[in-house]
Amino acid sequence: ADLLAKIEREAGDLRSQFITSIPGQETTYILKENEALAWDEGVSDPADFPYLRQEASAKGISIAELVAEILGTATLWRALNPKIEASRTAAKVAVLAADSIAAKQAAAIVNWVGLL
Repeated sequence: ADLLAKIEREAGDLRSQFITSIPGQETTYILKENEALAWDEGVSDPADFPYLRQEASAKGISIAELVAEILGTATLWRALNPKIEASRTAAKVAVLAADSIAAKQAAAIVNWVGLL
């Protein structure tokens, strides 16, 4: 159980280097990305895009610049997060399948940095 918890903690620590891990933030990221995907420069009404409008104003940038930032970040995250999840899952499966304490300890060692 301790080794499985260690794997979970380490995966979370790595994810926390790239995302803000606070209650409600994941939903906020999704809503912002949805707005960014729906944004059509020159056509969309900023009033219909509260996240984009307010964040762009807070940052002092255009909505188009913010859309590029949000979509770029989402693309990078979609490339990294599946690697983290696969490594987390594989390590847990290996720990559970190992037949000795030493083998379980070895299976719980994940090269998280190698994912970057």
